[in-house]
Amino acid sequence: SQKQSEIYDESMLEKCDKVLSINSEHYTVWNYRREILLHLFTTHSSASAATEQRRLLHNELSTINKTLRRNPKSYASFHHRSWCVEHDEHNTIDLGKELELCSDLLAVDSRNFHCWDYRRFIVRTAKVKLSSELKYSKQLIEQNFSNYSAWHYRSTLIAAICKHDRSKLQKRIAKELQFVKNAFYTEPNDESAWLYHRWLLGADGCMNSAVAAGGDGGDGGGSKMHAHGYELSTDELLSEFEAIDELLQIEPNSKW
Repeated sequence: SQKQSEIYDESMLEKCDKVLSINSEHYTVWNYRREILLHLFTTHSSASAATEQRRLLHNELSTINKTLRRNPKSYASFHHRSWCVEHDEHNTIDLGKELELCSDLLAVDSRNFHCWDYRRFIVRTAKVKLSSELKYSKQLIEQNFSNYSAWHYRSTLIAAICKHDRSKLQKRIAKELQFVKNAFYTEPNDESAWLYHRWLLGADGCMNSAVAAGGDGGDGGGSKMHAHGYELSTDELLSEFEAIDELLQIEPNSKW
């Protein structure tokens, strides 16, 4: 094959395009494509290297756009797009537009997990403020309280934003407990908000199963390990109990 013969030129990129137009998950072809690009990146003089890399990367994004249109959940396509960003030595790729691409795809399918992974990668790479991502997650949730992926993303953002700051985390948890109640009264039978509520209470299922069952949990002390690092007080838990009891009087069939 051309790969075994180490044929690394742009004519082979075109042939790869034809295969990927049929099967966007053909990992061997994507791997071969990356080998070709690495070769082409290093074959030009230093004077033209930047220009050539920009041209090649723009072509790659165009190819990936086509595969994503056919299969928006293509793991191989998102993996290759991440690779392109990582090998972009001249800031060719507009990371702001990459974030917009993620928003567009998630607007169509909020459970596109590969797109969520790529968005997190872009946020880290572009050093996007997590507070702006927190606002984005809120927008998605307010559009659809059943958006479990947005609730989950919100939990990871809060854990990162409030890391090592117990006071800040305590205040944020209090705000989130109020925010999630809006979802309860709007969609009382939807599990997404209730699962997020469990996370806020420190019972998201991330704790060791032995701990959940009342065991040691591996820390030797028998204490419960809450994913977000803040343990609600008895008064705070009682307040939540009363709020749920009030909801049950209005929605007695709400199983969650």
